[in-house]
Amino acid sequence: MDIGGFLGVLKDLPNVGLGLIIFIIWYVDGKNISKIIQEFRDFREAESKNHTETIRKIEARRKEEKANHSTAITELEEQRKADLEMHREKLFESEKEQGRILEMIRGQSTEFMAEIRIQRTEFITRVEDAMKEQQQMYINNASLVKRFTELAESAQDLNKGLQDIIVLNTQKLTQIEASLSHNTYCPIVRKEAGN
Repeated sequence: MDIGGFLGVLKDLPNVGLGLIIFIIWYVDGKNISKIIQEFRDFREAESKNHTETIRKIEARRKEEKANHSTAITELEEQRKADLEMHREKLFESEKEQGRILEMIRGQSTEFMAEIRIQRTEFITRVEDAMKEQQQMYINNASLVKRFTELAESAQDLNKGLQDIIVLNTQKLTQIEASLSHNTYCPIVRKEAGN
């Protein structure tokens, strides 16, 4: 998984803290570079052991042949020296190549770290922007709740005032109806009342 895919997965996790995300990126990156460097050192050590083993075998063969063939000592010595020199040259060339590879790895790791830093900075900026938007949303919600509470209180006051008007109107209409029912001064009302 590349770092972009990794950050995409982390973006979908809303409850992961920023510090934890940075720690994970640092930890994974550190492990990869350490692993590459350790593999390179193991390879170099194996090469060195291989050359040392070859040199040791040549010297053992020389001693055996010297014991068996005293006349071939001079030739074997020259051959051993040539082989030894050849293996030393190969070891030197191998060490040079390993140094070149190590420098290349360092250069690539520097570029990789720079890219990770850029992506991490972009990710932190996106997280900060999202947090600012979320903070503004909470502020807006608090303001909305405050205005709704004020509106509910004013509606309650208006409702109480309307209730008082309705009660007063009902009382007055009841008084008017009672006055009209008991009005004996009107000849029509007296006739209907039976008087």
